[in-house]
Formats: sequence, C-alpha cells, structure tokens
Amino acid sequence: EEEKKAADDEEEEAPKPVAPEQPPADAQEIAKLRVLVTYLTDATQFTEMMHAIAPVAGELLGSKTGSDVTEAVEFFVTASVFGLEFAIDGVRKMLALVWSKDAAAKAAVMDAYNRLYLCPDPAVYTTAKTRTAFIVKNLIELTIGANHGDLTSLQEMVSILMSNGSINAQVIGMLWDVFAQVVPNTTEQQSRGALVILRMAAIAEPQIVKTNVSTLVSVGLGERAKTDLLLVRDTLMALQSLLPPMPKGKSDVEPTRMLSTDPLFAKIVAVFKASCNGELPGWFAMAEQVVNTLYCLSEHPDTVCADLITHLTRIALPSGASTISPVSLSRLLFFVGHTAVKQLVHLDAIQVELKRRHGLEDEKSAKAKKADKDAAEDEMGVGGAIEDAEAEFITNFCENDLVMGSNGLLARFTPLILAVCTQPKVYKDTSLRAAAVLALCKFMCCSSKFCDEQLQLLFTIMRTSPETLIRANCMIAMGDLAFRFPNVIEPWTSHLYSMLRDADTRVRKTALMVLTHLILNDMVKVKGQISEMAVCLEDKEKRVGELASLFFHELANKGNAIYNILPDVISQISEPSSGCSPEQFRSIMNYLFTFINKDKHCESLVEKLCHRFRTTTDKQQWRNFGHCLSLISYSEKCIKKLTENFACFEDKLGDEEIYESFNTIMNKSKKFAKPELKVAVAEIEKRLMELHAKNAEMDAVANKAFKARKRAKNMPKVAFDDSDGESSKPSQDAAAEVAAPPTRASRGAAAAAANAKKAASTKAAAAAKGKKGKKAAASDDEESEVEQFDVSDDEKDVLLDDEEDEAENKNPRANAKKGKAAPTKPAAAAVARGKAAKPAAAGRRRVAADDDDDDD
Repeated sequence: EEEKKAADDEEEEAPKPVAPEQPPADAQEIAKLRVLVTYLTDATQFTEMMHAIAPVAGELLGSKTGSDVTEAVEFFVTASVFGLEFAIDGVRKMLALVWSKDAAAKAAVMDAYNRLYLCPDPAVYTTAKTRTAFIVKNLIELTIGANHGDLTSLQEMVSILMSNGSINAQVIGMLWDVFAQVVPNTTEQQSRGALVILRMAAIAEPQIVKTNVSTLVSVGLGERAKTDLLLVRDTLMALQSLLPPMPKGKSDVEPTRMLSTDPLFAKIVAVFKASCNGELPGWFAMAEQVVNTLYCLSEHPDTVCADLITHLTRIALPSGASTISPVSLSRLLFFVGHTAVKQLVHLDAIQVELKRRHGLEDEKSAKAKKADKDAAEDEMGVGGAIEDAEAEFITNFCENDLVMGSNGLLARFTPLILAVCTQPKVYKDTSLRAAAVLALCKFMCCSSKFCDEQLQLLFTIMRTSPETLIRANCMIAMGDLAFRFPNVIEPWTSHLYSMLRDADTRVRKTALMVLTHLILNDMVKVKGQISEMAVCLEDKEKRVGELASLFFHELANKGNAIYNILPDVISQISEPSSGCSPEQFRSIMNYLFTFINKDKHCESLVEKLCHRFRTTTDKQQWRNFGHCLSLISYSEKCIKKLTENFACFEDKLGDEEIYESFNTIMNKSKKFAKPELKVAVAEIEKRLMELHAKNAEMDAVANKAFKARKRAKNMPKVAFDDSDGESSKPSQDAAAEVAAPPTRASRGAAAAAANAKKAASTKAAAAAKGKKGKKAAASDDEESEVEQFDVSDDEKDVLLDDEEDEAENKNPRANAKKGKAAPTKPAAAAVARGKAAKPAAAGRRRVAADDDDDDD
C-alpha cells in the first residue's frame, strides 16, 4: 500500500504533457506565400531557359542528323501547345522542311502541322461546324505575316493536304464564306488570307475556282477592289488557275485560251484603269498580276496590254504638261518592262504550238502517203524547213524588233528608259529610277544584241547606285541574263563576284543566292573568283554565312568540285590584299577541308601546298600553308610526299607557328600510323626539331645584326674639314628607312645586294681618285691629319659585336668546341650586313680628305 501510494504521489508530481500550440493565421499565410514565390521563381527560370534554347532548337531544324530534326520539330510543337511566344517562329521556320529530301523529316513536319492546325480537341469543339471553323481559322493565321518563302512552302503543304483529304469540302466552303465576309466579324486581312488558301488549294484541284468564278469576280473585282489592291492581286492570282499553263517544251496537249472579248477581261481592264488615278498601296504588285493574268488566259494578250500601255502613257506624259509626275512615269515604265518579258514568253509558247501543229500535219501526211513511197520521199524535209523558217522569224523579231528599232510599241520606250537610267541627277526620284532600271533589265532579257550594248551601263548602275534596292534588283537580273545569254555575261563574271563585298547585307545575300543558283546549275564556270564565296563563310551577318555554308555543302555533292577549287581558294584568300585575317583564314579552311576525304586528293594537296612555300616570301602565307597541311588526314603516301618535299619548307621551320603546324601533323600521324610508319614519323619529327633549333639560332643572329645596323644608322653625323681648311659637307651616309629583320629565306638575296653595293662604292671611289690626277699624287706626302674623336659607349658596343661576329666566322672549329653552331653563308652575309653600320664609326679613326671636286 505504501508503495502504491508513493507511486500515485509520483504520478501527481510528474508534469502532464501540453498540447502543441497552433501557429497564428499570419504565419500560415506567410508559408503559403513562400511556396507560391518559390513556384513562380522556378516557373520564371524555366520560361527564360526555354526562350534561351529556342535559337538552338531552330538551328537543329537544319541539322544533317534526322533525329535532331525530328526532336526539334517535336520541341516546337510542344512549346506551341503550351502557348510559348517563340513557338510560332519555330513552327513557321520548320515549314521549309516540306521540301526536305529526308522522308522522315518531311513526315514529321506534316504530322506536326496536322496536330497543331487540323486536329481540334473533340472535348472543346463538339460540333462539326466548330471543328471546321477551328481549321479555317488556323489556316488563315498561317498566311498573316508570312513572307514569299513561307507562302511558297505553305502552298506545297496545302497541295499535299488536299491530296490526302485533310482539307475537305466543308473547310473549302467555309473559306469561301470568309472570303465573301459572310461569316460575322471577318476582317479584310482574314478575307485575303482565305483567298490565299483557296488559291493554293486550286493548284491541286482547279475545280475549286472554276465552280466559284462568279463569287471570285464579284467580290475580288467588285466594290472592295477600289480600296484594296492587294485583294485584286490575290484574286487575279486565283483566276490564273482557270486554265493550265502553256507547255514549256514539246507537248501533244492543245493549249486553251479565252477570247479577248470575254467579260472577264473587260472587268480586269476597268479595275486597272480605275486604280491608275489614285495612289493606293500595292499598285505595282497588282499591275504585275494583271499582265500575268492577261498572258495566261487571253488569246491575244498583246492587244489588251497595248491598250493599257496607251492609257498609262496619257496619264504619265500628258500633252502640253510642263511637269511630269514621277509616280505615273514609274508605273508606266514598270508596266512596259513586265509586258516585254511576258511577250517574250508568249512568243516562245507560240513557237512550241507551231511545232505541235506541224507535227500533227506530218503524221497525217505520213499516213495518207504511206502507200506512195515516191511522193513521201519528195516531200521529206519540207516540214522541217518550214519549222526552221518560223523559228528563225520569231527569233529575229525578238532580237531586233521587240525592244529595238522604231516600229514596235515597246521599242519606242527604250530611249526614255535609257534617259532615266543614265541621268540620276535629273531623275532623282528613287522609285522612278528603280522602275527604270528594272525595265532596262527586262528589255535586256529579250535581245542579246541590246543586252551586249547596255551591259556596261547595267554594271555601272549595280556598282555605283546608292540605293540598296536597285543594286539588289540588278544582281537578280544578272542571274536571268546569265541564263539567257551566258556567252555575253561570261567576260563580266568577276564583277558578279565583287558584289559579295557590298557594304549592304541585303545585296550580299542576294548576290550569294544568285551565284549559288548559277554555279550549282552549271550556268557559270567555277573559277578562282569562287574564293569570294569562301570569304562569305566568315561574314559578319549570320544568315550570309549560313547560305555560304549551304552552298559548299551542295557543291561537295558535285564530284570533286571542292578539291578542284581548293588550291585556288587557298592562294586567293591567303593574299594580304584579300582582307582575310589569319583567324578567318583558319576558320574557312577548317570548314572546307572537311570535304577532303579521298587519299588521292590528300596526297596531291600535300605536294601542292609544299610547293606553295617557294612561291612567296610572306611569312603569314607560309603560316597559312602550314595550317592547311595540318588539316589533311595523313596516310603512308602522304607522309612520303611530305618527306620528298622537305626542302620546300625546311628553311621556314624557324618560325614557331609553322613548326607547331608540322608538330600537329606528326602527332596526328602517330595516332593512326602503322608500326613501320611510326618509325618514319619519328625520324621526320627528329629532323624537324633539329631544323627548328638551327633556324631559330640563325634568325637570332640575323636579328642581332639587324639591331647593330639600326643603332649605327641612328648615330649623329659629324662634319670634317678638308685639307685646305675649308668646312666640308656632312657625311652622306644612307638614311633609308629601316626594314624588318631579315629571315633566312631572304638573307641570300640581301647578301648579294650588299656585295653589289660594296663593289659599286669601290668603283666610285676609284673613279674619284682618278679625277684628282697628278695633284692628288703629288700631295700624297702632305695628307691632312684627321682630328681624333672619342668613341661613345653605343659605338663601342657596335664595334665589339662586329669584332666578335667576325672572330666567330673565322674560327668555326673553336665555335664547335664551345657548343656554338658554325654560321652558314647566309648567316655570314647577315653579319656582314651588320658591319655595314661600321663606316660611320671607323671613319672617325681615319678619314681621307677630298677636294671640292670630290664633294661635287
């Protein structure tokens, strides 16, 4: 009981557990806010990281590795689903992959666009109408803000989607409703976007336009056409799909054309003439499509265009007017130039059609006269003669009458075009001069004779025009002219490459794209000027560098093209006049040498590069050649070639950079060489080290002599009295500018020059003594005493250095005992050149007095 009582007392005395206190409400809110801030901070960092890697993902879209491309496409699709801002740029950029030759990349892009724009969420879009509206809205958004390249890729994609049924009849119907603004709240931009998609779909399915021509004309060429010329442009482009284009080559299909009296053409002409009185934006784009539509659909487009040219002439050049409107005149010249090009194409189509008809007639004649062989033999060749005569007539007309002479309508505008192009100070309006130059380029495409006459003018405009637009247009025209008349353009090829150095990025980019097209399609021969394309790899504009890289990548697929141009490229861009820095040269060569993989090519390049060392005396070019040698993959034959041509570069190994390049070659060869080859590599490496040490020592001796000569030339000149007591003239020592320290490769020539100079001095002194005659001989005993001068410390250093060098040269064996290398003949010549500084000091010990005649 006592124990129990004691236990109860202990329990009473023990403290009872206290329930935990609840934190106040403010502390709970602070904790929640801290969690929220942490989450938002992490989300912000993640978003910033996504924006930072977006450019990298964009570059991966152009990767050569298929998995990189597909993963980059998937990244942009996911980013678009989550609504990241940069996603639209990546989605638009990957649209170009629709042209990819890689089936996996093309399929990935088609699948991405199908998921993003053509597959609405059934949980959100529950009805067929809402799902159709979703697809229509997305397709229209793809056209807004797209450039010409994006629209071209989008057109290809729409054609594929039409062929596989992804764009159905319901989508096409709603697009027509949006175009006609039947759908509420449709903007002008959305209406034009719907028409663009319809035009693209009509290329794959022409019935889309043919069944809705009335709607297209009433809306596109109706009341809205008076204020929206871009809508007129898109409408005309859609109308061009009504008829198939004229065949470019031989074809058995009969072309179809609409009568010139069709009401459609009357509507087009009315809209065009109404637009000429105002200054609405988009007139030039609309006028271009007016000409295209007339030559695409009309049976006699030249007649309709002649009427429009007459109308524009009356507006631009009114009779009795004292001033001319630059806007009206620029419109006239633009329309005339584009009409000339389309007329040329139209005449070619007529020639193709005439050949088709003659072919049909020949077939009928052959069948009718199959039984009568004699009659068939008599008429054999008559059809071919007729075809040749017709072709010659059309060619002669284009060459001499279309844009030249005084009979044709277009030819009458040639003097006006030339006047505007040749007098920029008179015609100062930029748009007028741009239209005139563009018209000149199109006229030149029609006639080789006219092209040859005006080519110098066009190149002058391209080089000197201050407007970027004009220079870029000229470069584009040069591509067309090179295709039409390659023999006329060929002598001017170097001027085409010079545009790659233009100050404006747009001109450089245009020039690079034009030359890429010409070279890859074998329209321009690849010559030494292609080094300008290589320099573009290091262009300050990133896009230009990417285009240049793409060019060489495609050029590498054309056989041995890179190998054939590489020696010339190395020679051109290693020249100091190329403006290419050593760092840029190395970067360019690092890229180009990745395309040299064949052992035979590597062996040939080793030999060529070794011989290049003897073609120049520039040290930086030697370093460039050494760097190129270090980039080659060496085999046993390459090592053998390098050994055979050792004499080409052995005297350059004193330079540290050149020596390091050959060290790199040796290190690369050791890794992959066979045991037998490793022995040869070790011997070459040993020889390189010995020559490097020897040449480095010789360069040090040459530098020492150079410094001595420099100090001697900087000594003050002293005047002496002649024997008659008259004050003589100051010493006439050479005061030429001090040159750079000589290298071993240049010492031989310098020594020869010093010996020649010494011989000339001796000869001159002998001639001077001859002038003195008997008087000088008689006064031999009365030679004037020369005043003795103290020698300064600097002069003593010069003399001591010279005496030491001379002693070393005289006793090579003693030098060998002391561990010094015996100087070679070039080194001795360099030391002798160092002694050229001695006459100033030695002359102070003993100077012979000369007469006044000697001074003269």
